[in-house]
Amino acid sequence: DYTVQLLCVIAEAKTIGFLPQGDQVQTVKKLVNKIENLLAIDPDDPQNYYVLSWLNFKVGSIPQVKKFCASILYGGLPEQLTVQKGIDYMKKAISLRPDYSVYYFDLGVYYKKTGHPEEARKLFEQASTITPNTPEEFVYRKRAEKELKKLGV
Repeated sequence: DYTVQLLCVIAEAKTIGFLPQGDQVQTVKKLVNKIENLLAIDPDDPQNYYVLSWLNFKVGSIPQVKKFCASILYGGLPEQLTVQKGIDYMKKAISLRPDYSVYYFDLGVYYKKTGHPEEARKLFEQASTITPNTPEEFVYRKRAEKELKKLGV
């Protein structure tokens, strides 16, 4: 079932940080394939783009030295995962679900981490003005408000 597969991918993605490094590399590779399969089933599900965005941003942000070590020790990370693709996939998720504040918040975090505080501020403002419809969105709204304070807004 598609929904079960998607939930398993999300759960697996959330646990990557708790795995040993070699398992992290293998899990990333598996997740990329699983998400591509899910996209083939439903190319309009923003959650697929959200997970793909997160994977791209996280892996794309890894310093080259660590990527080199991963290639020697564990066969390497997928080279097609980049910070820019992470940003692009999050924008795609937003275009498919423009009323979901979580996507705006996370894209704001991406911009903040890549040295674009003005873009981050705009996205945190957007996230803080969307009416929350889920408990998760209430949490992200508060997080967006905290980020705005840190940015001096």
